[in-house]
Amino acid sequence: ACPVVSGYDVHTYVDHIYDDIQCLRDVGTIVEATAIMSARCNDDSACKAFNVYDESLYGITSGCFKTESTINSDPSGPVYCFYTRGSVISQETFALKTGKSALCAGKGDTTTYTGLVCDVSGSIQWNSMTTSPAPGCSWTKDNDSIWNAQWVGGCGVVPSQVPQLLTRIAPITFDVSDYAGLLEAARNTSDIWNSADNEPAVLIHITASVIIVPANLASQVAVFNWSVPPQDSQSYWRHLEIRGQGSGGTVIDCDHIASNVLRVLSVGHILVTGIKFMHCIGTPLVFRSPVRGLDVRYATADIGTVKYTTDVSTVNISDCMFLNNEVDASAPFLSPGIAASQIHSMTITNSKFDSNVCRNSGNKYQVMGCSSAILLHDVHTVAVLDCSFYNNTHGGPDSGVLLLNSTHSSALVHASTFDSNTCSNDMVNSDVNNDTDVESMKCDQTSGGIYASGVVNLTLSRSAFIHNRVEGSGAGGAYLLDVGSVTVSGSEFSDNKVPSATLG
Repeated sequence: ACPVVSGYDVHTYVDHIYDDIQCLRDVGTIVEATAIMSARCNDDSACKAFNVYDESLYGITSGCFKTESTINSDPSGPVYCFYTRGSVISQETFALKTGKSALCAGKGDTTTYTGLVCDVSGSIQWNSMTTSPAPGCSWTKDNDSIWNAQWVGGCGVVPSQVPQLLTRIAPITFDVSDYAGLLEAARNTSDIWNSADNEPAVLIHITASVIIVPANLASQVAVFNWSVPPQDSQSYWRHLEIRGQGSGGTVIDCDHIASNVLRVLSVGHILVTGIKFMHCIGTPLVFRSPVRGLDVRYATADIGTVKYTTDVSTVNISDCMFLNNEVDASAPFLSPGIAASQIHSMTITNSKFDSNVCRNSGNKYQVMGCSSAILLHDVHTVAVLDCSFYNNTHGGPDSGVLLLNSTHSSALVHASTFDSNTCSNDMVNSDVNNDTDVESMKCDQTSGGIYASGVVNLTLSRSAFIHNRVEGSGAGGAYLLDVGSVTVSGSEFSDNKVPSATLG
């Protein structure tokens, strides 16, 4: 079966031949390959579709990224899945006078197109049109690829017969070169998002090589703070893209100030790429549902007159670094790298987590353990791809470098390295909460690498867990609790230590 991928429609045993951006061979199982292909397609604005197929001759799974999404072939080989961008984000309409007799449009008649924004860059997929005042002249996109190409086009692709149709909502773009520019972009974007129903995507392009957070930020919630409260007749969809200069090329230095760099309470597509976050005394990246207590995993809910749909709530982090950040886990959902709760999917690609610290305050009301890199709670689908975790330290029970709690669908860790990470009893702050038994807050049933609890399906592939250490009970590499199914392939567990033994 084809795995479900947020933001994409899946078609089985069909394909679009040609128009390949790149093809990858031998990328793991069907689940692993789909996660890898979708993450990379999300990061490439030219990518409109990808396929995943089994090369039976070689017994491996491969796939190709494509610039076109129309179906134009019944493949001869066993193609498992063809994915096209197309999940609902926001609805758009566009009225024009075409004069096309095929659309019942005479002189002066108006044809109104209705479509959906279909990707993070604001591309539109037109799906239907109606001509008035002519009666009965309505059409809807179907499986006829030739007709679709002529009259409704593709995601961001103009139909050949109606070239004057819009294909994209132009994103609001901010070029930022200093800290003041970051704050201005945050204020302006917040005003835009809280005043209109169908806002375009927002692109923040950081042109500076280094931005230092000033000391007076300690009183603020975050540098970027996008919180979208429930309001009648307001869309919740938000599409935010923050780009630095290449792989960790832009440094945001918190200068040991207690703050979040990016705090998003919204739903939509969020992309952060090319930034190094360092010296933060707090969680650099925080993502949560804007509605407390709403189950964002599967369905929809009505809040007043607002329909809140969750199946395209996605976060993609790529080419980022998290270095020498620190957090005191005196409350749940804190991490010196990334923390997310109640979102649909989280994909983290080609990112590094080095020398980060999570201290355990000994708070008896704490409901989760320390995470010294990534903490994900109630996230439906998780993919960690081509990442490295080195020399990170955390303390207390139920802790780990990567902490997964209540992942209701699947979690994939692929081609990633966990090296020399530690659960240390020195990370417990005994005097923060005097009515807590400090002994009970030491490293117990914990992990030097991954701690997973309540995960339905966990896959570890082509990853290394080496030289990790726990000063207590648990496992140096991965500690799993109430995990439904576990698949481990092509991975190394070596020289991971607890006091009495060397364990995986």
